[in-house]
Amino acid sequence: MKKSITILFVIVCVLLVSTAFVGEMTQAELQKITVHHSSEKSQQTMTQQVQIELLSYDKSFFTANMKMQVTIPIENESPLQLLVESNIHHYPYKATTESHVTFLDGDLAQKVESFFNTKEWLSAREEISLFGNVTGEMKVVNGAYKDNDESFNSNPLTLIYQYNLSDESGEFGLDWAGFDGQASGVVFELQRIEVQSAFSTINNIGLRDYQYQMDVEKISIEQELNDLIIQGLWLKGHSETAHSQTTMSSRNHLKIKEYQQNNQVFRDTDVNLLLSGLNLQAMEVIKSGNQEVAVIQQALSDLLGQGVNIHLQTLRSTTPWGEVDAAFNIDIEPGAVLGEVVNYPLVLIDYINGEIDLSLPQQLSLQPDVGSFLQMGVMSGLLIEEEDKLTLQTSLDRGELILNGKIIEM
Repeated sequence: MKKSITILFVIVCVLLVSTAFVGEMTQAELQKITVHHSSEKSQQTMTQQVQIELLSYDKSFFTANMKMQVTIPIENESPLQLLVESNIHHYPYKATTESHVTFLDGDLAQKVESFFNTKEWLSAREEISLFGNVTGEMKVVNGAYKDNDESFNSNPLTLIYQYNLSDESGEFGLDWAGFDGQASGVVFELQRIEVQSAFSTINNIGLRDYQYQMDVEKISIEQELNDLIIQGLWLKGHSETAHSQTTMSSRNHLKIKEYQQNNQVFRDTDVNLLLSGLNLQAMEVIKSGNQEVAVIQQALSDLLGQGVNIHLQTLRSTTPWGEVDAAFNIDIEPGAVLGEVVNYPLVLIDYINGEIDLSLPQQLSLQPDVGSFLQMGVMSGLLIEEEDKLTLQTSLDRGELILNGKIIEM
């Protein structure tokens, strides 16, 4: 009996200690992402970014109440300010957070409430586990607005996410049933958009590897002189860092079942582009948002100087004039100097190896926008007429150009 009581006492102690630890960990992690009200220096350095300011954090053993102010800058307008009030519950193995969001601008808050027809237009729930894994879900209800000149209807939206605090990796998913409306003679609609994405942080580097996929059922924009309809849009991509952490690669793959603009219809469009061997440090600078011209020029110089592989694996579409099919695989070898290439682009020929295959419908040469260029290509021998197609096959190897089977002196 005493042994059972001892075991029970130990279990209770472990649960209480775990609960206390989760409470302390939750408070510490939440404070990491906030800008304290007294930290003027931190606020000044974030004037162009979203600011999260912790207003209060009242914690007891099992619960806590937190208030945060979120400020979102809007170019040429007053910033958008939100008050986030959260109720937090501590358990031995996790903490749960339920949040309520209101706009600090009273007029805007009334408009939002009128649009969604409820004060509880957004619900947010989050969990932080004992091991620092954050999961959450946010839902926005449907809303509607209409007056004599404009209308807008938004269907329900759900956002789910997961984030690991230790290795800074995570994923999120967006499911939005879409929206529709009209304004200034333009009628627009988006039907069902789904997004899935995952990312992981590269050690000691500001970049992240990622992968994503987006599916859109339909996009429609109709106006008096220009209608646009896109159906079955699919976009997938990823970015991956090499083991050496000196280069990276990225792939973007786009498919569109049908693209219609006015009376012209393009079907089964497929574009698959792979970039590899990209200078990692240069890409970090380019993606950092640095606006110093000299810094960006140096990054571009490093990117070109290290070389890169550009592989268009697929470019295919059924156009109103026939089938378009193209592919190329080009290596830009290390050593090219950006300044020389900008001033004398032909210098780049000495650093390029690769192959290009192109097939165009012959009817495209009758179109006024591009017809004259294609006809000049045929006359010069750059394009070969084959039945109802115009084709091009070329390869370049260390300055030797082979065009449609013929060696061209450079």
